[in-house]
Amino acid sequence: MTPAFSNLIKSMKSIAIEEFIGYEEWEIEKIERLYDIKVTGDFKDFLLVAGRSSGGAIGDYEVVLYWHESVRDHILFQQGNKDDLEEIGRLDTIVSRRPFFFSVSTENEYYFFNTWDDDGDQCIYVYDEIAEDVRKTGFTFVSYMERQVLKELDLRQLKLTDTYLFSKEIVVCKGELLNI
Repeated sequence: MTPAFSNLIKSMKSIAIEEFIGYEEWEIEKIERLYDIKVTGDFKDFLLVAGRSSGGAIGDYEVVLYWHESVRDHILFQQGNKDDLEEIGRLDTIVSRRPFFFSVSTENEYYFFNTWDDDGDQCIYVYDEIAEDVRKTGFTFVSYMERQVLKELDLRQLKLTDTYLFSKEIVVCKGELLNI
């Protein structure tokens, strides 16, 4: 476990309202086979600790690990994005490194990392559906997830000042990469 990942978990625990739910080691091996990816580094640590639920530390708006409750939905999401990359001619350079799409922003930016890359920091790329382009973001998996925790914290602070938002409950998202 890297120091950056340890700090991420501390930040998440400080705002979580429920316990984290992660995967077991044997389940991660099944995820690797099912999605044809390598689960390593901070992403593996994240799945072990909070892969099924962040306890509310990460909101329900961007991280797709918590959107879908079925394997079918996750597989269709992964394949749909790979198909989009094929349409813009980027499939051969990206899919050979086994991308895993884990986040969506503004409904047209799909964030992923290549699971077969040798860079241990898991650089994050974004596929922009409107621009039909793929670019490196400058984020690692951990720094991207830290940004999600900060967004959730900002939203909670906003709820304290906005009566409409204050009436909304904090959503604890749970997702599933394995069980049908």
